[in-house]
Amino acid sequence: MVEGDEAKARRKYFVLIGLAYFVLGPFLAFSLLFLFRLLDHDNVVVGQNRAIEILREYDLGWLYFSWCIIFLTRMYATINANGARAAAKIGRPDQHVYRTEEFDSSGEQQQPSKEEESFLPINGEEGKKKEGVVVLMENVGAGGRFNRAQRAAFNMDESLELLVVGIALSGFVVPRIICFLSIIYAFGRIKFTNAYTNSLERRARSSLIYSLPQIIISAFVGIFAFESLTSFKES
Repeated sequence: MVEGDEAKARRKYFVLIGLAYFVLGPFLAFSLLFLFRLLDHDNVVVGQNRAIEILREYDLGWLYFSWCIIFLTRMYATINANGARAAAKIGRPDQHVYRTEEFDSSGEQQQPSKEEESFLPINGEEGKKKEGVVVLMENVGAGGRFNRAQRAAFNMDESLELLVVGIALSGFVVPRIICFLSIIYAFGRIKFTNAYTNSLERRARSSLIYSLPQIIISAFVGIFAFESLTSFKES
């Protein structure tokens, strides 16, 4: 049973991610379609309808829908991890908590006391009970800068496979829009990487630039899955 700080954080991220991918994403995706049609109506609409017809002909809408299922599963894993992070009071860039173990003279591992078993290692009052038990990542100086740079790279890796597949799927239908979004994503990722490397606090402000293209691309995959599985046709 999930409760307390973890349940509160999970509710928060369910709302935030739900709004981002089911409200904001589709709205921005349709807005981009509308804008590109204004700029080059014939090529965009004709190309999109031709691509959707190919998806219908080969029954590929289920492939797009399958991507949506996997993507939402990954989003749940993110929500679950953020909930557990809140309950443990683990700050970024830390991704894991390590505890040192004590051994007696014979080399046998000593059993932790009840106080040690219930010890909460991060930032809370209980975290002061036993100094030196928990090993955390360095977050200051050159070592901290290196850790944050590594974490910025791993942050991109966590969603890269889904993003690349989403680009391929949605780019088949609207390649110009996806190329535009990829450029924005690359710019945002570079800005985020530099900001995270320089300061933990600065990363949040720059994450929006790369997050929006990801949200829009995921919305496009869902939209094209719907279009190819129904008789809906753009005009």
